[in-house]
Amino acid sequence: MRWMLIFLIFCAGCSRRSEAPDNDAENAEPVQVGQKEPGDSKASIEVLRRAAEDGQPAAQRELAGRLLFGQGVNADPAAAVVWARKAALNGDETASLWTGRAALEKPDGRIEAAAWFLIGKTGGNAAIRQDAAGEIEALQLSEEELAKAVSRGAELKKIIRTKSK
Repeated sequence: MRWMLIFLIFCAGCSRRSEAPDNDAENAEPVQVGQKEPGDSKASIEVLRRAAEDGQPAAQRELAGRLLFGQGVNADPAAAVVWARKAALNGDETASLWTGRAALEKPDGRIEAAAWFLIGKTGGNAAIRQDAAGEIEALQLSEEELAKAVSRGAELKKIIRTKSK
């Protein structure tokens, strides 16, 4: 059941497409991992994992998705959440939304989730902004909770790597 909920969390963030320009455009396409033949998934996942370990946000997000769905690797939802958070901390907007949704799995995760959604709400990707705004609204936070989320979001923004422009 928990695996299914995490699956739905990630799927919700994957479904929207926006024509609006975004500052995540360079991460929009999956990382090319050198898979030439359908049977070459083991080699491609190793290349992807190396890129993720080297700190490439798009690779980290892609690895999170593959771990979640078991594409080329055994499904591991817990590891998927870890890699999504790494991508979010490296400035990947989609991964920020995923990280917020994953935080809702924890009993005390509403403030953390809202902080990630607030970050997503201020990003350059119109679809992520829209999804994040909807997620914040759905949480129905009290004024006190919203203030805590704003504070936590400010803390997170200080440690999130931003792409050089």
